[in-house]
Amino acid sequence: MKKFILLLAIMLFGMSVSILAQPNDNDSLQRIYNTLSQYKVVYADSFHEGYAKIGVRKGEELLVGLINKNGDIILPFEYRKIGEYGENGLIAVEDINWKWGYADKKGNIVIPCQYHNAAVFSDGLAGVSLEKDVSFYINEQTEEVVPPFTAYKMGVFHNGIAPIEFDKKETSFINKKGEVVIPPIKGRCRYFTEGLFYIDGNDGGWLMNSQGKMITPKQGWVLRGIFSEGLMGYGTITEKKYGFINTNGEVAIPAQFDEVRNFSEGLAAVKLNNKWGFIDKEGNIIIPCQFDGVDSNRNFSEGLAAVCLNKKWGFINKLGKIVIPCIYDSAKEFCSGYTVVRNNNNQPALIDKQGNICLGFGRITAISGFSDGLCHVSTSDRTGYADIHGNSIMVPRVK
Repeated sequence: MKKFILLLAIMLFGMSVSILAQPNDNDSLQRIYNTLSQYKVVYADSFHEGYAKIGVRKGEELLVGLINKNGDIILPFEYRKIGEYGENGLIAVEDINWKWGYADKKGNIVIPCQYHNAAVFSDGLAGVSLEKDVSFYINEQTEEVVPPFTAYKMGVFHNGIAPIEFDKKETSFINKKGEVVIPPIKGRCRYFTEGLFYIDGNDGGWLMNSQGKMITPKQGWVLRGIFSEGLMGYGTITEKKYGFINTNGEVAIPAQFDEVRNFSEGLAAVKLNNKWGFIDKEGNIIIPCQFDGVDSNRNFSEGLAAVCLNKKWGFINKLGKIVIPCIYDSAKEFCSGYTVVRNNNNQPALIDKQGNICLGFGRITAISGFSDGLCHVSTSDRTGYADIHGNSIMVPRVK
């Protein structure tokens, strides 16, 4: 009986829903199609927070713009590059003349394209340069808040300070007056997490607070991932065991596991004796170590976690019960009630939390995660979008 169910699931997964080259009865998709069909589309990204980046070919140029879910062009297809929206709703754009400026969410250029480089706004400031390696920070009024300086790399402000690499081997930290408040450190600042800076040095990685105090040792430890729900994975080099620390650098769960993943929804995946299970924030094993693999990006999302048994992927709930059978060749985390899986023919499909196949195109080679009510779908020569009801639009993809 189990073999019959498995065979039936695989057969259903392989069924195709027709890919519509013309608009259908979904108004949003139809408007997106009407917009994209006017251009030579090179690529189309997934929707995020209501916007999607679209790359089009105009003559010899590859230019980028933004559309919304109604197919309206928010940023015209006339930029070489587009960054990400900052905390103030501004996005960095590079124009046809290789100059950077900033646009708002209505598509208005609010800071003229005049800079050699431009970074995302954070802490009210953005790093820019007028020429190579000569940088400074501006506010939204384009005032030079931090005077120009020469640097190999400038970082983003967090908690009133920013990492600056005056050469390739050292990182200093400046305040919003441009003053060096933390002397040069041998290493590079890789990222900012839970109020702390991760420094990657010759002796390994460690965490530092905004006052320049090192809260984890430079030697003897390795760090895993980022802080999530107040905890971060760490390991001891000598014993080669892993546990978790809190944001004070204190050991919250002693190093006793062979490997660990970030916490999500109160649980973290851990590995013992070559099997994976899940622990709570007190270090108690809640779901026994019995799985061959877990999602490397995120454990639980929307109450479910992707796990692997006998080289096949499915999903468990927080009681450790398999609620979607392990019959897929790959699986990703859930987002807005849906996730992408692949069968043994490497065909992708979108399924819901009951395991129902919502989208499963025989010709589709890629499906993005479900976001803002739509999925990005593509084949070897077409790209477009689909909703969970099987409505879809595809336009030719040019090189």
